[in-house]
Amino acid sequence: MPRQGAPPAAYIYWILRTPEYRSYCRGRAIGTTNLSLAREDFLAFQVPETSADRLHLVRLLEALEEKSDLNRRMNRTLEAMAQALFRSWFVDFDPVRAKAEGRRPEGMDAEAAALFPNRFVESELGEIPEGWRARNWGELVTLEYGKALRDYRLGDVPVFGTNGRIGSHDTALCKHEGVVVGRKGAYRGIHYSDEPFFVIDTAFFVEPREDLEMRWAYYELLQDGINSLDSGSAIPSTSRSDFYALRCAFPPYRLQRRFVEILAPMWRRQRQCEQENAALTGLRDALLPKLLSGEIRLRDAETRLAASA
Repeated sequence: MPRQGAPPAAYIYWILRTPEYRSYCRGRAIGTTNLSLAREDFLAFQVPETSADRLHLVRLLEALEEKSDLNRRMNRTLEAMAQALFRSWFVDFDPVRAKAEGRRPEGMDAEAAALFPNRFVESELGEIPEGWRARNWGELVTLEYGKALRDYRLGDVPVFGTNGRIGSHDTALCKHEGVVVGRKGAYRGIHYSDEPFFVIDTAFFVEPREDLEMRWAYYELLQDGINSLDSGSAIPSTSRSDFYALRCAFPPYRLQRRFVEILAPMWRRQRQCEQENAALTGLRDALLPKLLSGEIRLRDAETRLAASA
C-alpha cells in the first residue's frame, strides 16, 4: 500500500526494473529452488528522490514500453492473418470448393485463383485438390541435427533450441532461412528464421530434397501435431523416422510460391517490428541505470527515442 507522498507507481515500477535492483536481489536472495527476497531487504533498498528529470525519464520509458507492446500486438495480428490464409488455402481448400461450386474464390486475384483446381480426388488422406499429392515428409525434406554450442561467441546469428530462439552466435549452422523442428522436451515447437541461423542439439533444422517453399513447410508443419510424436524415451522426443512418416497434401510449387509472394509484405513488416523492438530494448537498457545515477540528458534520450520509433 503506497504511503502518502510516495513516488508514483510508474516510478517504483521502473526502479524495480533497473540492473542495480536486480543485482541487489541476487545478492540477498533466500531459498534454494524458489528464490525470494525478505520483506526487510525489499524495504531497505534505497529509492532515490523523485525529480523533474527522473519523472520525465519515466515517461520516456513508458513510451518505449508502449511502442514495444504495439509492435508485439502488430506481429501477433499479422501472424494470425498469415495462418488464416494458409488454413483457407491449404487445409480447408476454400478456393477449390468455391470453384467446384461455380463461384469465384474470394479475396484473391485471377492469377492466384487460376492456380487452384475445380475438383477433388480421393487419396490416402481423404479428398485433396486435383493435382496435389499425398506425400511423406521424408520424401520432401531431411532433418539435420543441431550441434552443441560449446564455443559460444556473441554475434548477429540467431540461435534456436527446441522452444525457439535462445540467443545469438557469430556462425550459422544453416546457411539459409528456414524451419527449426524441436527434438527434445514436452513442448517441441516449430520455428522459422528469415535469416541464416544456428541450431543447438535439442532441435533439428529442415533441408529440402526438392523444390519447396520453406514458408509453406513451416505453416504446414504447424498443423501436423509434432508434439504427438514421441520416441518413448524418458524425455519426450521426436525421432526422424516418425517425422518422415508424417503425411501431407503437397500442393504444386507455383501455388506455394504464390502464397509466399502474397504474404511477403506482411513478413517484412513483422521483421521491421522485431528490429524496432530490438532498438527500443537497447535504448531502454541504456536509460534504466540513469534513474538511479541521476545522470540524465533528456535531450539525448528524446532524440534516441524519436530515432527508434
